[in-house]
Amino acid sequence: MSLTTFIATPEAWLAPVVLNAALSAMAGIGAAAWLARRAGPGAPPAHETRAAFLLDGRGLLDATPAGRAMLDEQGAGWSRDGLLGALERMVPGVGAALDDLPERRSARLAGPDVALALDLRAEGERVRLVLDDSEAAAVALDGGAHAAMTCELAQLRDLAQAIPHPVWRTGADGRIAWVNRAYLDQAGREDRVQSWPPRPIFDELPDRDGPAEARDGSAWTVARRAAADGHVFTAIPAAAQAELRSFRRTVSQVFATLSVGLAIFDRHGTLATFNPALAEMTGVPFTDLSARPTLATVLDAMRMRGAAPDAAAFETFRNGLDEMMKTGTDRGVSDLWHLPGGRTWRVGGRLQPDGALALMLENVSTEIDTTRRFRAQIDTTRAVLDRISDAIAVFDRAGVLILANEAYDAQWRLSGTDGPTHLTIRDASRAWSDACLPAPVWPDIESFVAQTGPRDGWSDSIHLRDGRVMTVSVATLPNRASLVRFAQAPALRRSVGPALPMGAAERIEDRLKA
Repeated sequence: MSLTTFIATPEAWLAPVVLNAALSAMAGIGAAAWLARRAGPGAPPAHETRAAFLLDGRGLLDATPAGRAMLDEQGAGWSRDGLLGALERMVPGVGAALDDLPERRSARLAGPDVALALDLRAEGERVRLVLDDSEAAAVALDGGAHAAMTCELAQLRDLAQAIPHPVWRTGADGRIAWVNRAYLDQAGREDRVQSWPPRPIFDELPDRDGPAEARDGSAWTVARRAAADGHVFTAIPAAAQAELRSFRRTVSQVFATLSVGLAIFDRHGTLATFNPALAEMTGVPFTDLSARPTLATVLDAMRMRGAAPDAAAFETFRNGLDEMMKTGTDRGVSDLWHLPGGRTWRVGGRLQPDGALALMLENVSTEIDTTRRFRAQIDTTRAVLDRISDAIAVFDRAGVLILANEAYDAQWRLSGTDGPTHLTIRDASRAWSDACLPAPVWPDIESFVAQTGPRDGWSDSIHLRDGRVMTVSVATLPNRASLVRFAQAPALRRSVGPALPMGAAERIEDRLKA
């Protein structure tokens, strides 16, 4: 074709250009159509920076990079059920909103965190889910506070997962919104973990707050507590509950049979529990104690009924209890009350770790009377010994001087700082030998006191350095104690066995000669 012809007929040169443009346009349209078929209608835009997901009734079709990262972080995996479970924990109510979406076509759910929301939009047979955290930029949060909140949240999550019993939370619609690991383990044993939310593993649940029996094959006791937009349930094996009830019943029975009066006041000073012995000892009516009076009211009632000592001792004890309750410091308050009628009480108050106060009343009248009688007997015995002119000393099985009369103290001068509580048989023997002429009797006395087997008493004579002659005799006493006695008498020949009467040895010798 010549240049003239080409110029003369413009359609001749326009045709190739138009054809080329048409082919390019067709190629672009074809590529777009191929990409559209690959991603599907309604796929998340490539420029979407938020976590967005596209799903249908069968599974998860597509997700933005932020959405994929969220699935990895939550450990949900690439599945519709895993996605819905993760979203339900972040924004409760996703399942119910999906059910209503065919009619409403769109919805927006707000999470517990006001800066997080979930947009749901129906696009034909598919649903687009977009996590919107754009409001987070408007929330000014101190870095330290954020770190503390994050740490606390992690600790609470770990705590919930560590609970050995099934715990789960339901939304306002009654659907399960969260479960702990123990719930999933129990559901796995019953083959009920197939999708999210998991199927309930308890067929009957309480319809009011508090513990209730759930009729299930595992025989669990389920407790319900109200929570924001729903309820929290806790399941405990019925066997464990039965053991706990049995333990409490045993403790209550022991508590009721104690002869010591016990009263437990809570941290606010209100009577929480008491045993029958308290009412019996104080005379305060059972009905008055059951009305949960305060500590001050109980103490006043005791004083009005004569169950309190003189005013000074009573106020000191009362102020000690009040001080413990105010400061929260367990210093322990105790006293011995002498009441009318010869009664004696040992009273005490102890602060418990939770701030409660335990008040204890013990009747020790018999113990005090017995102690007084023993002391009277001891005083009488000592007075009798002091009237005896012979020097008498008593040593216990360990060889320690436990009793001596006035004649012994005057003879050997071992009173004062060298009193009975410190003097041993070795110390006494050394003092005796120093005051006497040499004699073999002192080691024998030490051996007699220290001997553990059968012993026979004996007597012998000793010569003091001042010229006097005394008779020393030893004898056994109950509980392996030993008695050593010094008497003013003529010198006697030492004899084995019971001490002989005066002159008996001479008479025996005369008869043998005859």
